[in-house]
Amino acid sequence: MKFIDWLKLNALPFSIVLAATIFGLFFLQSHQTVLSAQVVGVATQRQDSDLVKWRVTVSRNISINDYAQGYTLIERDKEALLELLLSKGLKADEISVDPVSVTEKQDRDGFMTGYLFSIPVLVSTINIDVLQKVALNPSAMVAKNIIPQYSSLEYYITGEKLQELKRTLIEKATSDAKKRAESIAKGSGKKVGALNSAKVGVFQITEPNSTEVSDYGIYSTNTKIKDVSITVNASYNLN
Repeated sequence: MKFIDWLKLNALPFSIVLAATIFGLFFLQSHQTVLSAQVVGVATQRQDSDLVKWRVTVSRNISINDYAQGYTLIERDKEALLELLLSKGLKADEISVDPVSVTEKQDRDGFMTGYLFSIPVLVSTINIDVLQKVALNPSAMVAKNIIPQYSSLEYYITGEKLQELKRTLIEKATSDAKKRAESIAKGSGKKVGALNSAKVGVFQITEPNSTEVSDYGIYSTNTKIKDVSITVNASYNLN
């Protein structure tokens, strides 16, 4: 019998055997379920801020007949505030001053009664204690006839200090995730295998002991001391 004739006679049985073998392997693999543990690791660290910003607006109420004098008085207030800040050891390049703004004042009937002259000032410095003493002691400003219309302190963690903190927290959160996976594995008689995936969440920078969280992250500037936290979602094989 020629080889071609033999091949024609045996092609169908051979293909059936091959198909059955492939199906058997697929069936075997589809029933070999890979167990995995989905865990969330958490890390939190308390951290002092290294930068403070003070937003303050000095203002003057000026009568309707003293408009021109308003500029002279508000300029005098600005210079007095700058002198106070510099005398406490703050630097000129840490202080920025916006232009004067003038708002008309009206009574309940809508008649103009005068003007409010205002100058916004921003101080940004690493000398937190020095600036706090000025901002939290309005009597020193009042003694110089400086009237703060608005005053707000904002605290930040900045630069490499913040980046190093983030790297440390990611490492700690990843370690915490693995420990959680090990607890799951121990309870099920398995061992933790390879890391399948890991996703870092958003950072939450909040006031100490705050329970506030956001899908987009939080950066609270209200307090000098902050709690910085991060989550890591990880998946581990269980062998």
